Amino acid sequence: MKTNLKLTPLVVDLLRQGHAVRFRATGQSMAPTIADGDVIRVEPLAMDAPVSVGDVVLALVNNRLIAHRVIGITGGGVTAQLTLRGDAQASVADCVARRDVLGRLPNNTLPPNTVRPGRRSGMATIRAALTHVQHRFQHMF
Repeated sequence: MKTNLKLTPLVVDLLRQGHAVRFRATGQSMAPTIADGDVIRVEPLAMDAPVSVGDVVLALVNNRLIAHRVIGITGGGVTAQLTLRGDAQASVADCVARRDVLGRLPNNTLPPNTVRPGRRSGMATIRAALTHVQHRFQHMF
């Protein structure tokens, strides 16, 4: 999920000043957690605030804002390096410095179609089951 380039400086300034922001998400990288067009709320994240694997954070990456899930943390404190990946992305990940993480999406403000870490949506469960059955049939013939 990426933000509109025109909004980036405003969102960065507001979050760094301690203000929460709401905006319409664009892109499919966080589907089904965040769908294209969902309105998301991002709360500011102080530099000394803890970040955990599984958090959905808003980070500045190559002068663009992305909201992705933290899938790994190396180091600690303000010098930590975070690995971020969209829920819909199988292999693409971004490595960012902790200082580039501006905010976090609180669980209670994620859109209603949200899938919590470790859980599959109904469609994802059906897709996984169909893939399993298809794979078994391919090996039978």
